[in-house]
Amino acid sequence: MRRYLMGNVDGTARVRSSRPGYDAEDLTLDPRFVSFDSSWRSALRWYAGGIAPGNTLSGSVITQNWIGSFGSGTYLHKIIDIPGIARSSHTAIVLALHTSGLWYQCAAMIETDRLRVCPYMANIGTAGVLNQFTYYYWVFSVGSTEFDPTEDNLSNSMLFGNHPTRGAGLFISRRGTDVLTATDDDLVLSTQKNYFQFYETGTATRGVQFSANNQLINITLAGSYPDRPPIVAWRSNTGTVSPVYAAWVNDNTISIRLAFTTTTAVTYRWGLIACDPTYSGGVGTIRKRRLHMSDDFGIGVTKKNVGFDEAGQSDWIFRSDRMPLQFRDYSTIYPNTFSPGLYDYPVDAQASAGTPFTIFQMNLNSSSWVGLGWVSTIAVREPGTSPTPREWLTLLSATETQYRVQKDGSVSFSGIASYAGVANVADF
Repeated sequence: MRRYLMGNVDGTARVRSSRPGYDAEDLTLDPRFVSFDSSWRSALRWYAGGIAPGNTLSGSVITQNWIGSFGSGTYLHKIIDIPGIARSSHTAIVLALHTSGLWYQCAAMIETDRLRVCPYMANIGTAGVLNQFTYYYWVFSVGSTEFDPTEDNLSNSMLFGNHPTRGAGLFISRRGTDVLTATDDDLVLSTQKNYFQFYETGTATRGVQFSANNQLINITLAGSYPDRPPIVAWRSNTGTVSPVYAAWVNDNTISIRLAFTTTTAVTYRWGLIACDPTYSGGVGTIRKRRLHMSDDFGIGVTKKNVGFDEAGQSDWIFRSDRMPLQFRDYSTIYPNTFSPGLYDYPVDAQASAGTPFTIFQMNLNSSSWVGLGWVSTIAVREPGTSPTPREWLTLLSATETQYRVQKDGSVSFSGIASYAGVANVADF
């Protein structure tokens, strides 16, 4: 059994790796156990990332005219400048770390050359509250809202060795592009580029409570994480808007809780992000052995100037024992009239893979609202000492095969283009 494959497969150069205990050379292997395959369609490619303290970002009070019954109003956000991004070609994941240690998901609005961000359900009454957060963001290129048909071609998309313009390393370009002439944006996996993976994912349920509380649950992790990486989490079994907060208890325990009190059972979906958003990639200045491959380890790529024999937990760009967001589809979902309820994803999920880690995108006027696991306009609040949310619309990943639509009862929408990038990441 080998945990990696690199070479000619049926006339096509191919790189493939598997999770521990599974054979990468088995081309019939359940996709849940494949941690990378260069034959995947690459709707998601690393573009940019970073960590931005709130007090270093400019604030924005904007007047937004909403579609449907949303009225005009003024709203508070922070602005992250990212040259080159646009809602037609990029998507993003944004988390916010509060000074208290709580991780919040963020409402993220992609506009031309920037993100607008606002933590879900924080008491956003003044700009000073937004300054209490540090914003972590990961931005990706997407070929289009559907799969790019040029990616049907698998030829000449992999090089391990000396690249004519990039030097020595591993270079894998998206399907349909020649690795020898591929731009940085076309590279899917490379020793010179960042890559997004999870350390661990999971599902946790807190049973019915007999008194209202915030449904706090502690989760013991399979591994230990002294670096305490970012936590993404959402409540999947809900018919109402229920943002969640997550925090580290110790190096192998996290806690998750609701923003609101409830007496009902709660199911959470969560993941630990194994991608340093500040890593810039490029060529190192120190000669190091950065690419490690073996039958029992699989494939590993470390950051520049770090050898694999000295790498710590957060020094890896890619490891075969971590799972990426392997997108199985990026398609239009229910774009016309929104009614509350469950709707089928446009592609079948992998059996027993767990609730999909889905990147949702809702196009409203000149902005695209994006989020991992769920996205909601509930974060938009009017400034003031006691802010209240305006009418809201929410999409969330609810089951292995379905997403949920939630909305304020007074809201009527039509003609909103919404998309879902369905990624099935099996629980570790």
